[in-house]
Amino acid sequence: MPEGIQPSRRTFLAATGATAASFVLPALPAFPVAAAAAAALADGPGTDAARSAIRRLAPLLADRFALRIAPSAGPAAFTFRAVEGAVEITGTDTSSLLSGFTWYLEQHAHGQVSRGGDQLPARLPLPAAPVTRTTELAHRYAYNFCVMGYTNPNWSWSQWERELDLLAAGGVNELLVTTGMEVLWYDTWRQFGYTGAEALRHISLPCHQPWQWMSNLFGSGGGVSTGLLAKRVELGSRILTRLGELGITPVAPGFSGSVPNGFAARHPGAHVVEQGQWYGYERPDWLDSTDPLFQEVAAVWYAAQRERFGLLHAQAIDLLHEGGQSGGVDLTEAGLGIERSLKASVPDYRWYVQAWGSNPRRELLAALDRTRVLVLDLTGGRWQGSGQFSGTEWTWGQLTNYGGRTGLYGPLAPTANLPALAANPGADKLAGTCMVNEGVDTNPVWGTLFAEAHWHDRPIDLTEWITAYPLRRYGRRDEAAESAWRTLQRTCYSSTVGGGGPDSLFNAQPSLSATRAAPNAPQSLGYAPDALHPAFQDLLRAAEGIGHTDTYRWDLVNVARQALVDRARVLLPRLKTAYEARDVAEFDQSTAEWLTLMDALDRLLATRGEFLVGRWIADARRWGADDAERDALEEDARTLLTTWGETRAAATVNRDYANRDWAGLVGAYYKPRWRRYFTALRAALVSGSTPETVDWYAYGEAFRRDRTPFPVQPSGDPLDEARAVAALLHPQPQLTAVLAPGRPVPGLAAQLTATLANWRPTPLEPAPALDLPDGWSAEPAGWEPGDVPTVKGYDRATYTWRVTPPADTPDGTEAVVTVYAGGVRTELTARVQTPAESLAAAYGNSGISADAQPQYARFDGTNGFSAEALAAAGLPAGAVVERDGLTFRWPDGPPEAPDNVAGAATIRLDAQGSRLGFLGAGVFGQTGAVTVVYTDGTAEQHDVYFPNWAGREPLGGAELVAECGYRLTASGPANHGYGYRVFYNSVPLDPARRVALVSLPDNPRLHVFAMAAG
Repeated sequence: MPEGIQPSRRTFLAATGATAASFVLPALPAFPVAAAAAAALADGPGTDAARSAIRRLAPLLADRFALRIAPSAGPAAFTFRAVEGAVEITGTDTSSLLSGFTWYLEQHAHGQVSRGGDQLPARLPLPAAPVTRTTELAHRYAYNFCVMGYTNPNWSWSQWERELDLLAAGGVNELLVTTGMEVLWYDTWRQFGYTGAEALRHISLPCHQPWQWMSNLFGSGGGVSTGLLAKRVELGSRILTRLGELGITPVAPGFSGSVPNGFAARHPGAHVVEQGQWYGYERPDWLDSTDPLFQEVAAVWYAAQRERFGLLHAQAIDLLHEGGQSGGVDLTEAGLGIERSLKASVPDYRWYVQAWGSNPRRELLAALDRTRVLVLDLTGGRWQGSGQFSGTEWTWGQLTNYGGRTGLYGPLAPTANLPALAANPGADKLAGTCMVNEGVDTNPVWGTLFAEAHWHDRPIDLTEWITAYPLRRYGRRDEAAESAWRTLQRTCYSSTVGGGGPDSLFNAQPSLSATRAAPNAPQSLGYAPDALHPAFQDLLRAAEGIGHTDTYRWDLVNVARQALVDRARVLLPRLKTAYEARDVAEFDQSTAEWLTLMDALDRLLATRGEFLVGRWIADARRWGADDAERDALEEDARTLLTTWGETRAAATVNRDYANRDWAGLVGAYYKPRWRRYFTALRAALVSGSTPETVDWYAYGEAFRRDRTPFPVQPSGDPLDEARAVAALLHPQPQLTAVLAPGRPVPGLAAQLTATLANWRPTPLEPAPALDLPDGWSAEPAGWEPGDVPTVKGYDRATYTWRVTPPADTPDGTEAVVTVYAGGVRTELTARVQTPAESLAAAYGNSGISADAQPQYARFDGTNGFSAEALAAAGLPAGAVVERDGLTFRWPDGPPEAPDNVAGAATIRLDAQGSRLGFLGAGVFGQTGAVTVVYTDGTAEQHDVYFPNWAGREPLGGAELVAECGYRLTASGPANHGYGYRVFYNSVPLDPARRVALVSLPDNPRLHVFAMAAG
């Protein structure tokens, strides 16, 4: 045993309990935090851990509560109520009790503790009546293996302590723990023929350890020291002890068969399967779990685990993860081999398996005791109802962050729909949730909704929820903040581009054709590049009321950051055009703007400690015993963020996978990289030669090996730097204009809406006016030209006109409308169009065909719906569908005929009512704006959402109309049993007005088959 590594035993305690009785109390006044009213109320037994967690999270509030645990055999629950002038919180266990604290703090006291700042109230209102919440989701699991690489590989105990408190306060009751568990590799391989030095070299440094746990690599960074191993064992033990106190079940990495290379030579006759390469790394070999030697190794593994950390019943084991090779071994038998090892060594075990890629395969689960298996679905419920998990209990999760990247992303609609998913789990046994983002500290709003959704019994209305969110986030109502969050919800938090969301082109390896930085990031934003600017402006406007709060300042920096990096997607195509046109002046201007924006980004990020690369590096260096070890740990940390791997082959695949918008990383790594590239391009422009080829791996390697220190303390003021970013993005007022419908109809009034955004701190005189084509007419709607107020600093004003083209304007005529306001102007080109007389007249896509003629089914461009499968699902050709009081007629044309609208279309509709409904589906989840124009020339715009036609994506506010058992591909019926779906969704109408026109979303992936109003 290495010096300094001592065995330890830990026991884990969990409390269970019952919901307190509910009775109504009269409304009571709020009491100040400083009051001592709660002092007389003693906590109940078993609440010490919850009390300590609350005291750490909210020290000034902790003594204002009385805590109780009331065990129950039923579902988890909490209740809080007013008792003797204090707030009494009761939970069925510690996790539920702390969830009750969070619910009270956020929903009633309007405060928040989060990974993106804290905001604690000065007064605590007493609840007027008891509040009770329950959840049937028994498993509330957190972390996939990658978290321990991309988020917390080098955290100290103080960082871990806060994280564990936040997890507990978010209702988590199961947590993957790998910190310190790497000692099991040391203990095990020492008993199977390896020296201590060989075993230490086999163990990767912390930032890359997750991929060794997943059997993708080994020994990254050159191995570990005994001192580092000992310190991590001590931290891991401390984490486990705290989990036991908080009632959170630790999930430990079990033995999957991964062995050091050379194991077969040391154990002749053992069946060891070589695993080849993984992204430039040599994978460890796999010891066949049907081989008798597997049981011997597993027994040593679990004995060492028990000796070091106590008996851990929950074990995470992924067999042949991400392309592992079975070598011909029967997977059913392989699974049974792992099961035998667990039965022999882990009493009352539970086996946790990640659903990722093709895993877990049906044949793996086929013969197992599935009452002891829990599947962690990282795919957002993609398999729900498919029977993929063979009736095994599973937990639903969304993987909305990859690599700890810092973009604003995390589709909220699927999470808001979680209560409906829990109420209708389908063929497979939904048993809980799993929080599996690779970066857990990037989007607090998503984490807040995810934690809260467990305790709702019906889907959450996102419009209401997001409007109320600023109250808990900032501690007071603020109209500007509410407007900001509604914009964010409609844009980045509705985007479903996948891949953990878009990243910054500033962070991309330089190329004029770059569309992403990370190799798996989406290539588009999922919203217009300036779509977040209103939210940014609203937050600047809100500074007067809430600018003092920590949470506001964190959000301001984060939103300003995203608005700034999104500009790169506008600027890079301009750079490319200038270079290809050999326009040196335009190229110089654009590259100067690019680098200026990067400077502003670095200064903005430097104002918050959470966005400092210096802290990431300092965390790593703190673990080293001497300069050599500190340098190795720093290189490990720098490598993960840049080249990712230590070889060219690894960097080619994974470079910039963990790119971040962090101060220091932007200024010292990304910006010099782009500056060097621009210099090479400019030299080629001037000389007419081919640009220098830059060895970007060598560039990254130099940064990895550099030891220049970075600041660990923030500098500058977030509000000042955010205002500076605003001035760069908008040096003058911003004027935008839209027509509804986008293609006006001859002789019919269209609604022209102009928005003037004042990006200055001082008021702006608007003076709105129009310049119209000959024959066109316009009249202001709802305002008088002589009575237009100034636009306040960082505020917006909207002006609406009813604009009418002449009735005899030929179809397709283009006309330019010029709008003036605030000393600036904008032009829009309007193409006059005669609308379609019906939805069917606007059909342009053929999505349905007969099984015998599959060539006509091109819903997603390649595949489509089967008419026979739709009929079997209750939707035959020409069917009348009643939904929500509306009557629809399903298309009934021949197979070759178009049957749906995919993309922009304007349709006449003479109707009146309260709802406009649609039958349709998306190619992946799709949101688009439906414009309704009334006969009086006014218009409204509402978003409509349709889930993916193929798969198990949650409905997100849509309703299922039909689900087919298969689809049509070019070769005929295929993919039987997977599920292909048609949905209903609707938008509101003003019942007092009559509809004249409907414009469908300009989104070719959103398909509408039928429409009805009433």
